[in-house]
Amino acid sequence: GAAYAKALAMNRALQPPAVLAETVNLGNLARLQFRQGGRAEAEAGLRDAMTRREHVLGADYRDNGRGYDRAWLADILLARGRLDEARTVAADALAEALAVHPEASPDTAFALVVDARLAAASGDWRQAATRAAQAVAMDETLADEASERAIRARLQFGEILHRLGRDAEARSQLARALAAADAQAPAPPALVGHIAAELALVAASLGDARAAAGLRERAQAALAAIPAGRNAERDKVVQLLVQGRDIRRIATSGSARRPASG
Repeated sequence: GAAYAKALAMNRALQPPAVLAETVNLGNLARLQFRQGGRAEAEAGLRDAMTRREHVLGADYRDNGRGYDRAWLADILLARGRLDEARTVAADALAEALAVHPEASPDTAFALVVDARLAAASGDWRQAATRAAQAVAMDETLADEASERAIRARLQFGEILHRLGRDAEARSQLARALAAADAQAPAPPALVGHIAAELALVAASLGDARAAAGLRERAQAALAAIPAGRNAERDKVVQLLVQGRDIRRIATSGSARRPASG
């Protein structure tokens, strides 16, 4: 947050040449606030950035990131529980990304991921899997699998596959996401922890207790490396670890109560 605040101050000091850069920094700050869990601030900040970009770019905004910004807005609205509004904005974002970029593009891939999340939130897990698979395939076409955006798309795909009970496929996707996250310099601890915790659940579902235990240790180590302060993804990692602990407790309790055969 401090880096973006400094950049914004510099942009304002250099006006008018840096007006467009200011709108970019405002959008990035809104995305950071969203990652930290500040959903209301993120929505307000992103809407402000979009309004400013529209003012600066006019009709050119359509060809310079409006679809991507709309997809982000839909993602924030979804997180705030406003599904109908999110669905409308996401549909516009995907349609615009496809119109502006008829071939594969990062904007379209991100819009597909947001659409997958919306489908999952509506209980349509098969549609969610289809959209997530399309996003991952597009990132492979773009040779962009190492970007954080693409890693998160693969994580989303793995989570959806796990929800559908397709755990062998989920394990493959999540393992690739974890390897890509580990290859970043430095590896983002919250993202690494999120993938490891999700992968631990999948390994446990497949009966691989040893791998699950090792992945839980990785997730816990990643938690310790996350800087202090508000962080929505850290909360997600904790939630996944608690979920895994509860599943193990239920399994152990059921085994203890099971009568001996014969």
